Amino acid sequence: MSLKSPVRRHVKSILAQLSSAELIDQSLKAAVALRQLPVYRDASTIGFYMSMDASELKTSLMIRNAFEDGKKVFLPRCHFQPTLTAFSTTRDYSKSAKKNHLVFHHMPSLTQLLEMKPQGPYKLKEPSEDLPDCFSPEFGGIDLLIMPGVAFSINTSGGVNRIKRLGHGAGFYDEFVARHKKYVDDYNEAHSQEKKYPFLLGACLKEQLVEDVPTDELDEDLNGLLITDKFHQL
Repeated sequence: MSLKSPVRRHVKSILAQLSSAELIDQSLKAAVALRQLPVYRDASTIGFYMSMDASELKTSLMIRNAFEDGKKVFLPRCHFQPTLTAFSTTRDYSKSAKKNHLVFHHMPSLTQLLEMKPQGPYKLKEPSEDLPDCFSPEFGGIDLLIMPGVAFSINTSGGVNRIKRLGHGAGFYDEFVARHKKYVDDYNEAHSQEKKYPFLLGACLKEQLVEDVPTDELDEDLNGLLITDKFHQL
């Protein structure tokens, strides 16, 4: 049995007891705190997750604030079929050889977002695939990526500092981050520049912080973690 499964079950059992009022309160505090972070203020392009249910910090107010603050907002669209036969043979970074993958599309306005209807197996609002994605030349990637998860841990023992994330198991976000990093590497090589990787910011409820998250070689560490209104950066 995977070491990840018991952690997921444990955290989900705790979250199942969380009241709607507490979920909303923590989500509101997180939205206020995010707006004060230098990494948020410095970001021009921000990718957000669309929260699913009571198991995640709600992002609706964060997204509303980002529009008000003049940020370019990107939202994920899930794809369940591979769009490439081999990822390494292309430089179209919006495509993937992986069956489950995300494409972050630019959302032009809050009004357009509010008009969207939930769809897909997760019943989430998803942007149209006709909208430009984050790798379009006009955007050049994402500066700040707000990432969901089931559980998170902050580990500082043994001289190695890590902020670890445990997702739902589909690998959507880890695969997207790997693809984005390849985009940055290829861009820098072609242009002799130093475009940065996106800042990976986990956002979670207090109940989602655990002592240690089991990870493997495909799991991406985070640069920072927002636990309700408390920010941690290594």
